[in-house]
Amino acid sequence: MIAAGGVGAADDADYLAAGAAAVCVGEDVVSPAAVASGDWAEITRRARDFTAGLPERCAGTRAPYRPGQLASVTALAMAVPW
Repeated sequence: MIAAGGVGAADDADYLAAGAAAVCVGEDVVSPAAVASGDWAEITRRARDFTAGLPERCAGTRAPYRPGQLASVTALAMAVPW
């Protein structure tokens, strides 16, 4: 299962701890304002910040933290031609 829709930094680790294979994050990374203004640098910054904070958010939970997998997702997010 991949958790999507309303998932963000406040609860991503909870979904992973509950057994989700991955989470799909929207406005925590891709804000409508940044898209409307074409601020791709801001979206990239938010994606980096979100993924950089995941290990800390997973600490102390049952959420699996897989650095290699996270790096792959981060690289993909940075490569998407917005």
